[in-house]
Amino acid sequence: GVTYLVRALDDAGEMCGPKMALKLLFTSRDHGAYLRRLSTEAQILQELHHPNIVKYLGFVHRTGQSPYLLTKFEEGGSLLDHMKRVGTMGVRETAEVGRQVCRALAKGHSKGITHRDLKPENLLITELTPKGDAPTVRVADFGIAKVRGDLASEMTLTQQGTTIGSPRYMAPEQARA
Repeated sequence: GVTYLVRALDDAGEMCGPKMALKLLFTSRDHGAYLRRLSTEAQILQELHHPNIVKYLGFVHRTGQSPYLLTKFEEGGSLLDHMKRVGTMGVRETAEVGRQVCRALAKGHSKGITHRDLKPENLLITELTPKGDAPTVRVADFGIAKVRGDLASEMTLTQQGTTIGSPRYMAPEQARA
């Protein structure tokens, strides 16, 4: 799909409220497994309330319309955008980003959720951060997460032996299915 920056409109047609990220499925993919993955991502985000995980705002699926997921918009772009803007991060900044990511992943793991597509593009920065300062990171895109435990029965989409994710960032055991 594609993600848009959006805001609500008031009765007068003026933008109001917070900026949101609207993740919309392409019309050719707004059904079947793609829809189930977006729905699963919405359910996962509803479960994972954590300062280092994107904030869930809603999921809409109306007959005749493409489904979409709403999350809080993060002003700083992705970690990849940040690194392109400021260059290489120092050890202190890198360690702080790592700690934040580990805290977010630990929250997911405590609920039986494994992200499976962790990469710089899926780590969002809350605001533009100058070089030398550690950005505040939020983990995003749980669309291909593996779910175990209470949520698993309704969220199993990947067949055993299937390899999914971004090959460049996959853990060796994930690449081996």
